[in-house]
Amino acid sequence: NTFTGISTVTKYANDIKDCVDRNNSTTIETSRDVNGDGTIDMNQALPDNQREFWGTDDECILWTRDAGPVRGTARALAVGTTADGSPGDVFVGLNGTGDIVRMDPTTGDTKATTNTYDGTKRLYPYGAATAADGKVWFVHNQVQLSRPDILGYLDPSDNSFVWAPPVPDSIPGCKRPYGMTLDPQGRVWMGNAACETELLYYEPDTMTWGGVDVPDVRREGVPGTETTPECVPMVENMQTVAVCSDGMSSSTTALPATARGLAASYKSIWFAASYRCPKNLTIADVFAACNGWSNKPENCCDKTAADKENLIGQVDIATKKLVMFHALPEGKEIVGVGYSPNQKIWAAGQYTDNVSFADFDVNDNRISPWQSQAVGNRPYTYSDFIGFGLNSLAQPQGYYRFIVEGCDEGKKTVWKTFSYEADTPPKTQIRFSFRTAKTEADVTKGPWEGPTDSPSPIDLTKDPVPLEGRFLQVEVALETTDPTARPKIRDIDLTFSCEALGIE
Repeated sequence: NTFTGISTVTKYANDIKDCVDRNNSTTIETSRDVNGDGTIDMNQALPDNQREFWGTDDECILWTRDAGPVRGTARALAVGTTADGSPGDVFVGLNGTGDIVRMDPTTGDTKATTNTYDGTKRLYPYGAATAADGKVWFVHNQVQLSRPDILGYLDPSDNSFVWAPPVPDSIPGCKRPYGMTLDPQGRVWMGNAACETELLYYEPDTMTWGGVDVPDVRREGVPGTETTPECVPMVENMQTVAVCSDGMSSSTTALPATARGLAASYKSIWFAASYRCPKNLTIADVFAACNGWSNKPENCCDKTAADKENLIGQVDIATKKLVMFHALPEGKEIVGVGYSPNQKIWAAGQYTDNVSFADFDVNDNRISPWQSQAVGNRPYTYSDFIGFGLNSLAQPQGYYRFIVEGCDEGKKTVWKTFSYEADTPPKTQIRFSFRTAKTEADVTKGPWEGPTDSPSPIDLTKDPVPLEGRFLQVEVALETTDPTARPKIRDIDLTFSCEALGIE
């Protein structure tokens, strides 16, 4: 984003096979650690075979497009869902204008722009996340001023914007969300930065709000630590830390951790605790304190390394209660936190210029030491940067395709059987589609036959219809309605025969 110019959106290939050899050099020129020293050298004067940083010449940059007007300030970004699991449209929230820009995932062209103004109020998007029903949710944050109207969604069927009801007064403290995520049940969770209720959540089915008041964090030697009965010592390298419910938050050394970025796994909400900040202050209060304009220097929550937290909070989705804080040995001022399909938690340490990560089991218990890796200056993210929320929770179906070549030219290919071995737990299914053509270039253009979920082996001479053509493309679609269950393909086999072509 930019605060003065026009914001842009860039699509970068995550797999090198999707990159484009634009200069026809027969190699993909993309930024990488060529010499294996753990860093990417930004010296672009190096010979091409030694060059590590390619900048805008990087052939894995697929497109960069403008998003909105001058001072639109793109902040929120989410990728939409599709019926067949193909790439969805890109939705960009402009914090400066209150617009939502819808972009084509292949070209980056703007397809529609929706303004959130309803005649009385406007949502200035800060975070975004896509739900399983296709709705794209956005949270409001305007220079961190508090207000109850903070949530709404864009309906992709007609590009309309719909407001959620305001946060009720029964949830105490300010309301100024930062990052957001959706859990497997479709609840919308928000990190409520430096407010009395640290986490907010919204239930779309009942249109109701809730909040999680995370106990304050205390350090050893500070009034209200493990030595007092009101405090609960935590594990996870937390020998010098406890969480307390005694309400003592007047000391600058006993302030709550500020919730910013969030992530959801199947059982937990994980939030980044960035720094210690007095609750319910406006951003003006903080600026005044940090710049010496007020007589309350304790209101400056970003002045020393001691104020920057190394904590990730874990909340149980079922009970809405804090499970524990996880202390990172080498990460501070944690802004973003992510959960990956291989059950790792990742955290971006803005103050320490690194990421931290550890392995967890299926019940969200840590099973490996925390590790860290330097990543460059001031890493900053508070979104679904790994894509687990989109790919595993919002769109719990996927597919993969492959092409098989049949007989040599001059002979007729007769496709016989398609056999497979698979695991399909309850509430999951696997379906197959097929199409053929004379050439490899044409096989991706024709209509599909299927889908079918016929048991193995599938008779390709009958089911769905007889298939003819030298090249066969297969699509395997994996679907689930249970966020904790996944179908798996373990083996695939194809048979075909070659026949002489008849003379017409």
